[in-house]
Formats: sequence, structure tokens, C-alpha cells
Amino acid sequence: MKSIGMLIGLSFVFTSCIQARPAYADHSRHPVVVTHIDHSPDQRHRKKVKVKKIVIGTRVKARPVNCIVIRHNQIALLYAAGVFYRQINDGEYEVVRPEIGMVVPELPAYDVEQVKIKGKTLFLYDGTLYKQIPTTNGIQYEVYGFIDE
Repeated sequence: MKSIGMLIGLSFVFTSCIQARPAYADHSRHPVVVTHIDHSPDQRHRKKVKVKKIVIGTRVKARPVNCIVIRHNQIALLYAAGVFYRQINDGEYEVVRPEIGMVVPELPAYDVEQVKIKGKTLFLYDGTLYKQIPTTNGIQYEVYGFIDE
């Protein structure tokens, strides 16, 4: 009888320490991303989530993490992990399409495709084409154009 009482007491102690996390994602610092799961035959046993499209117009309520300021033709945008933001008001930022000619120091480490268009090697990320250019700060990437799907 003592062991049953002890087990009930311990189960109460352990279950009362667990806190439920909210089921929704916190989009205050990250853009909304539309995704799909790859169910191709060669990937039967692994589900790989791929980023499909970052939604232009998404607003976030805090400055994006690890962002840098990119200036081009008197336009200043924030750039973080392949996404461009403009400040709407104090503390709110909107995902925007970059200007052609903007130069970024690096591309994201994931989902970047190397493509050839009219003999030029370009890099494609989320519908934006980048051209690799040499600068005094090393290799950087210039926004070259867009591919709309």
C-alpha cells in the first residue's frame, strides 16, 4: 500500500512540473514560409521539409536576427538569411523584394540552386537570381533578376 501511495505521489510531482508549449509558431521574428514535404520515392523513409516560397508582405514585430543593412540607390533594407526587410515603423519590419543591383555578402547555406541562363552561371534562391561578383571584400552576390513561378 505504501508503494502505491508513493507512486501516486511521485507521478503527481513529475506531472505538475511539465508545462505545455503553445501549438502555434512565433512569427514575431521570422517570416511566414510556405512549405511542402518531399514524398519522392527515393526519400520514402525520410520526410524532408523544403522551403518553397517566402511570402512577400509578411510583417514581423522585431528586428530580424543577425541582419545587416544593405544600401542601394538611397534605399536601405535589412538582409538576413536570404530575406530582405524594410522597416515599416518603430519595431515592425516587412518582407520585401530586393532591388536589382543590390549586393549581399553571402547567400543562405540551404536551398540555393546554381543555374545557367544564357551562358551565365547564376544562383537562385526563393525566386531571386544572384550573380557572383568579385569585390574588395571578397566574393559577394548581386541581385540579378527574378524568376516568378
